[in-house]
Amino acid sequence: MASDARKQPKWTPQAHDARLPLLKIYNSLTRTKNAFIPVDPTGEVVTWYACGPTVYEDAHLGHAKNRVSTDIIRRIMRDYFGFRVKFVMNTTDIDDKIILQARRQHLLARFKHQHAEEETVSETVLAEVKAAFLQYVGKNLPSLPGDMNPESFAEEVNKAYKETLQSQSVTVEDLLLRAHIGTAQLAAEAVQNPGTASEFFAKADDVLLPYLDALHGASIDSNNHQIYLELSQKFERRFFEDMDALNVLPPDQLTRVTQQIVDFVEKVVANGFGYATPDGSVYFDIDSFEKAGHSYSRL
Repeated sequence: MASDARKQPKWTPQAHDARLPLLKIYNSLTRTKNAFIPVDPTGEVVTWYACGPTVYEDAHLGHAKNRVSTDIIRRIMRDYFGFRVKFVMNTTDIDDKIILQARRQHLLARFKHQHAEEETVSETVLAEVKAAFLQYVGKNLPSLPGDMNPESFAEEVNKAYKETLQSQSVTVEDLLLRAHIGTAQLAAEAVQNPGTASEFFAKADDVLLPYLDALHGASIDSNNHQIYLELSQKFERRFFEDMDALNVLPPDQLTRVTQQIVDFVEKVVANGFGYATPDGSVYFDIDSFEKAGHSYSRL
């Protein structure tokens, strides 16, 4: 018969339920197991902060493994040991990856909008994708001819990378190479057989993203924060939809970098450990930090 975890007695430093083992945590610094004693004087409340995802694309298997593993431990602490766990998690909703991805997606959407009224894929669009294809190949598949035609792509790949593609031992670099070949192959197919606009862009998007950014990225107003927030909000929502599908408990409190970072930096500056520059950047003042008796290397 299953027991009701809510009726299990609470663990405290003064009295531990003899029916339950004492929770111990492996200390990786000392390589020993230490008794887990909450900071809470009653021994009941455990506060847990977990780093969440950087939300610039969809969650992958690594996210799932991390969150499911954490969720199992969280449930054991709550349902078996009887702790009241306050689980706080953050999402990084602005950083260099998000800025780059959001800018690229914005430029791609603008490019598609400019050609939305065209009934078929125009010669102008085909020319842009051919240029994007060559740029992508030149950067990611350097063993291929720099002036090759999309029509000869498969043949040239077979010449340059045959041994790697047929090798039984596959490295991370090999997997990345195969991914680049797949991306370029789709773009080559799009140029040769455009089909409908939706079919065409489904194959060409991944080479257009870096190409358009290289051409027009500098023209995007960096103060237009909505471009970046739209991307991060979209993938944050999709992340939690995926975690819900895996039956992972949601956090009790969710924090975001955009909500925390300004207050955090202002506090650093107020403490005398940061300084602003004319361009609006804020730098950490290592000298002031160490003069105050702190060790930067330990931080």
